[in-house]
Amino acid sequence: MTVDEQTTRVPKMRDAIAIAVALLATGSNTPATVEVACLRPSASFWESRAVLIDMLIEQGMPIRGSADDSYWIWIDGFGNGLLTIGEFELWFYERLPAWQ
Repeated sequence: MTVDEQTTRVPKMRDAIAIAVALLATGSNTPATVEVACLRPSASFWESRAVLIDMLIEQGMPIRGSADDSYWIWIDGFGNGLLTIGEFELWFYERLPAWQ
């Protein structure tokens, strides 16, 4: 991972961790929220995506797409700089339909 990739990702994870800590301070201590609050600030979205999504669901946040379709989560993650092009590319190419 390059320094540029790391610096674009770290603030985003720090924001997610800060939100989780704030939720804990208000008494909203769901299991995934506790896990997110305990993440290290240098954690990547790739490593933490499942627990972040779980926290959003536990907190009643609307998640675009169904549980079986993570399209919008991946698009948002890539669009907000949480995923590198390589991480997004793996997911994207697995879902392209075969050419006839």
